Amino acid sequence: MNPQKTFFSLPAAPSDCNGPAKAWTQAVRIPTYEPATPDKNPLFLEKRVHQVSTGKVYPLPVIDAVSTVAQNRPWQALPVKNELIRRMILPDIGGRIHIGLDKTNGYDFLYRQNVRKPALVGLAGPRASGSVEFNWPQHHRPATFMPVNRHIEKHPDGACTIWLNDLSWYGNIHVPTGYMAIGLRRYYSMLLQKMRNITMLRLNSWIALMVVAAVLVLLSPRGHAQGAQRLVRHSGTPVKFVRTGHGDYFADFGLDWFGQLRLRLTSPVTGPTVTVLLGEKLSGPDRIDPHPGGYIAFHQVSIRLRKGTHVYNVPLTKRDARRMPAYIGAVMPFRYAQVIGCPSALTRQDMVQIRVHYPFDRKIAQFKSSNRNLNAVWNLCHHTIEAVSFCGLFVDGNRERRPYEADDLIAELDWFNNTTDTTLPEISDQYLIYHPTWPTEWIMQSVLMAWYDYLYTGDKTLIRHNYAALKAKTLVALERPDGLISTVTPPVPRSVLRSIYRRRPIRDVVDWPPDERDGFVMRPINTVVNAFHYRSLVLMSRIAGALGHIRDQRFFESRARLLRRTMNKLLISKQTGLYVDGIGTTHSSLQANLFPLAFGLVPKADQDRIENFLIHQGMRCSVYGAQFLLQALYRTGHGEAALKLMISRSRHSWMHMLAEGSTITTEAWTFHSKPNEDWNHVWGSAPANIIPRYLMGIRPLAPGFTKALIAPQPGNLTAANITVPTVHGTIAESWSRKGRNIRMMVTVPPGITARIQLPASLMHGMELQFNGKRITPQRDGKYIFIHGVPAGRQRITISRPSE
Repeated sequence: MNPQKTFFSLPAAPSDCNGPAKAWTQAVRIPTYEPATPDKNPLFLEKRVHQVSTGKVYPLPVIDAVSTVAQNRPWQALPVKNELIRRMILPDIGGRIHIGLDKTNGYDFLYRQNVRKPALVGLAGPRASGSVEFNWPQHHRPATFMPVNRHIEKHPDGACTIWLNDLSWYGNIHVPTGYMAIGLRRYYSMLLQKMRNITMLRLNSWIALMVVAAVLVLLSPRGHAQGAQRLVRHSGTPVKFVRTGHGDYFADFGLDWFGQLRLRLTSPVTGPTVTVLLGEKLSGPDRIDPHPGGYIAFHQVSIRLRKGTHVYNVPLTKRDARRMPAYIGAVMPFRYAQVIGCPSALTRQDMVQIRVHYPFDRKIAQFKSSNRNLNAVWNLCHHTIEAVSFCGLFVDGNRERRPYEADDLIAELDWFNNTTDTTLPEISDQYLIYHPTWPTEWIMQSVLMAWYDYLYTGDKTLIRHNYAALKAKTLVALERPDGLISTVTPPVPRSVLRSIYRRRPIRDVVDWPPDERDGFVMRPINTVVNAFHYRSLVLMSRIAGALGHIRDQRFFESRARLLRRTMNKLLISKQTGLYVDGIGTTHSSLQANLFPLAFGLVPKADQDRIENFLIHQGMRCSVYGAQFLLQALYRTGHGEAALKLMISRSRHSWMHMLAEGSTITTEAWTFHSKPNEDWNHVWGSAPANIIPRYLMGIRPLAPGFTKALIAPQPGNLTAANITVPTVHGTIAESWSRKGRNIRMMVTVPPGITARIQLPASLMHGMELQFNGKRITPQRDGKYIFIHGVPAGRQRITISRPSE
């Protein structure tokens, strides 16, 4: 069984479930081997010895058989969680605590059974293993696989208690059991009160406060949050396997993966050695490049053989063990393997690539279009987001294996649009709140990441728990009276650095590497930095509103308005109508204009000029900047220009990455711009989210995807279809064009209401039909709209009016 298939998704909290502690009722489907129907005539088994009890079960019937075929059965569940822990109680199976999950690192601290297959060891028959089972009045009590009464109690302070009421069939005694969930703030206050009550220690008040502070630091989720305990492994055999010489073999596994190589080798005696090469790049046909350049991976090691046939795990370096849990061990990225000097013949099955990644269902998000290049780009980026999850935390790539906000932001958007899991983005976002990196703009990206987490999941845990830190990460404390910020004059105060959990200074980055900044002139007042500041203020106002902090919401809205006025007054050149790189220069780079356009800063009077400038400049930015350039073009309706960039074969393109031989997106477009680049960098994977969000136009309009926008901009594609996962289910969309006739199919899952948006230019001399009925859509500027599209399969056609 594929291990990643055994994990079922934990349900998200409903939108009406507020407070730091949440508990609700929801059905969860779990593969279950059903017990047989009990005999209606109970058996008398008083003489049966069972688990140190008499075995007496009357008046209960005894079940003596269990199905051998699993059914995907819905069980009524009681999920409960606070900022740090998730539990799921199954009242239909004796009230057991089925799941205990540490949200800070994705670790199941209770043994999780992802199927229900009872054994006949309970007092009345079936009893399932795993999790926590309540035992009263004896071990494996009769109700171990029976439903118990349940009730959720909400407390005024935000806590909640799940009450389960068991019944002793022998004494007719009700046994209520309560599971309480409290928010961190109340927990810390309770802890503080308990510390104050320890009078026997006779501690001075200041010492007591120091002790409490130390305890709070240890309990807080600021530590190294990893989802490494959920990593899975699957094996792959070569797609190409050839004998290259006497005892020499070459294997191509088709795709680059972070993993290990396992060999099955036979030797007639002990002592011979074989040489094993692993790598990402070829120097010729069936030959791994031993000097690939930069940080493109290559590894060579010798293995001493033992007599007979044995399985060998190819040893990797200490460096390859960075951030990896002990149960996985060291991993490295490789696509190719060579074995040199093998004393016996090898087969394809003797070379196995062990691939490591976070649980990821690669089949749930699918895309195919009429353009081969676009399909190849999608496959490259779709594979990237799965392969680079090998640490259980979004990291930049193999060279550093370090989390960076810029990589995390793009990876998070990719992840939400490619799989149903929501834990990995939360783990990575939480880590970077307390372990920020050095670039000014990336500090503020934590606000963007927190907002996207809430927008896609509807879960307020991350924004509520980190609210104070997110406010600080807008860098509003650096504002001048006119709203602009600078990290140069004056230098950033230590108090501000402490508020964002930085010990060292921060500095502006604009784009990376520096060779791909389009000649950007660094100035103390930096246009790109202030564009990010504007975006963080806008999203922080939305976060404050979502949490009910109305005063903060109005404050951040007012600061955003002020900054927008100031930037458009001081940073737009009166001669060219373009944004300059900063105050004190007349140079206008691509970056100085794409970020204001992507973030909604540009006045309408200057928009056409700036849009044309971006189209003319093309991809004069890094693979990281490409995320925002494509977003800016699609946001302003230039879908054809954006598509042209995505399918380009120029040196600054994803097709160039594939032509170079990489199957994971690279750190930079070329070696020329970054000689130390690696071939496994997640921030190069923008099309994995741009294609579903903008080319096919599927985006959340409300937190938790309760409302969805479907606004395709397919450019000159004649056909395209996609499936996009959400917390409510999968949205499917297909698009085909023949001449001016357009046919569009949309499937909306229950729980979502959609709005369809199409370019108004499509309607010239044409009529619109929705599910076979002619309708007159609402029009607003460049677009037409169909509002209130319900769940189900919907058909939209644009064709010439029938005579």
